[in-house]
Amino acid sequence: MINVMDVMSTNKDVFDALPAVAGKIDEETATQAVIWVIGDFDQASGYNLLYNAAKAKASKSDLSLVMINNPEKIPETPGLSTLLLQLHKNGLFEKEDVLSQLLQEAPPQKGYVDLPHIKEHIQANQAQAKVEGWAYPDHIMSGKFWDSCANILEKVKFEAGERGLVINGRVITLILYHRTSLTSFIGRGTNSK
Repeated sequence: MINVMDVMSTNKDVFDALPAVAGKIDEETATQAVIWVIGDFDQASGYNLLYNAAKAKASKSDLSLVMINNPEKIPETPGLSTLLLQLHKNGLFEKEDVLSQLLQEAPPQKGYVDLPHIKEHIQANQAQAKVEGWAYPDHIMSGKFWDSCANILEKVKFEAGERGLVINGRVITLILYHRTSLTSFIGRGTNSK
């Protein structure tokens, strides 16, 4: 178990800039589960972890996701990690179901991203937002930002390239994640309707 408030307060600027999808507080129980999804989102294993977390989020409105890219090394070309950061900066994750749509359009093996369903959200949110894609300056900036997450990853004891979850302060390792489904694990930490 980690002290989530300590990690967040000592890394406030970085934590506030992390891509996130907010959940609603359950009115009946006044609870909310917050999951930090940690993985290399440009690799299939990290993508799959984020994809499963997004599916769980779609079924539980009281679930919030925070995405922390943890690559072993920064890839040479832009990928999902760059796109997540850029779309978050443009406020796109404030819309319902955008993360699920994005993950369906941007699996790591695809090699390119076409976002026909998401373009209208971007254009409605911000006229200056990049709609057709992102370039290497965005990728370089993204790599520097993900490097700045090292202190957060160190506090939760993740090595570069490792993946897992932090659910309301409980660190879930990759081994444990494979033994149980993400949805069942989340259900243990929150009250389901």
